[in-house]
Amino acid sequence: MAKANLIGPLFMNGGSSLSDRVLDILSNNHHLTAKQIYYLVRSKFGTSQSYQAIHKTLHNLVKMKVLKKDKNLYWINQEWLDLLDDFAGRARETMKRRNTRDIGVQLKKTKKKIKVISFDMDGCLSDNNFDDIFWDREIPKLVAELKKISFEDAYRYVVHEYERLWGKTDDWRNPNFWLNHFGINKSWEEIMANFKKEIKHYGDSAPVLKNLQKEYTVVITSHADRNFLDLKLKIDSLGRYFDYTFSTPSDFNSMKKSTDVYKKICNMLGIKPHEMVHIGDHYEFDYVVPMSIGIRSFLIDRSGKLREDYVVRNLYAFETKIKELS
Repeated sequence: MAKANLIGPLFMNGGSSLSDRVLDILSNNHHLTAKQIYYLVRSKFGTSQSYQAIHKTLHNLVKMKVLKKDKNLYWINQEWLDLLDDFAGRARETMKRRNTRDIGVQLKKTKKKIKVISFDMDGCLSDNNFDDIFWDREIPKLVAELKKISFEDAYRYVVHEYERLWGKTDDWRNPNFWLNHFGINKSWEEIMANFKKEIKHYGDSAPVLKNLQKEYTVVITSHADRNFLDLKLKIDSLGRYFDYTFSTPSDFNSMKKSTDVYKKICNMLGIKPHEMVHIGDHYEFDYVVPMSIGIRSFLIDRSGKLREDYVVRNLYAFETKIKELS
């Protein structure tokens, strides 16, 4: 069987597929019967999968040579693990070469002292309404339906879990993590399909990005999960204006835009911190932190309440600042 057939069908759903869950169980328990796997999957992931679905999944994994079976016992095939190791090694080497060399040479040629313009996403290029609906309305609503409790009780429970697990898991911003955590048997794509129309980019986003893209390498540095970030960039084709996009939790396993994250991005782009300008709406993570390592930064305050010289009210004002710096 070809390597692609062994590797390709798995790990494509963020660990939420039944195959992924079976492998998760078998990675911690060597030889198990189908019935043992069935009970462990239901217990750990809180799903309502039938025994027949588990048995069918096991049969397919054996057929794909991902698992081995002897009599009524199942375990992970060592040959398949070796193929994964080989695949991961080659992928790491490819990304290492790209991160240290390819990105740097693809920067737009400019004699200006500023080479890269970095944008935050939420609150800067788009509003927060979509996120608020997903986290504060849709998740509690589904938990209320699942547990047969009021929305108010579900909301309090969900927020308590958000707060309890803050900083305790690298997947805190991953929507699939929370769906699994609450035992919701739906994908986040299925949930958001009904309200993705709520994603709204500010009117100045596209015009300013279009202008800046002509002279600078334009990137996104966001603490949004990759699932949300990529979805938002598809709306109005906003993604066409960016050369690179960086999600701190998905790409750097970091909940915050730390100094290490900004340094890594500069290294990946082959630039010095003073050759980048960043703008966002969070005082600490979009202004204080990048400024601390030499990245010239601006805070966007669309309400117009702040008056400091590093604050702009809209992206047109930011574009003017860039021209002054250059």
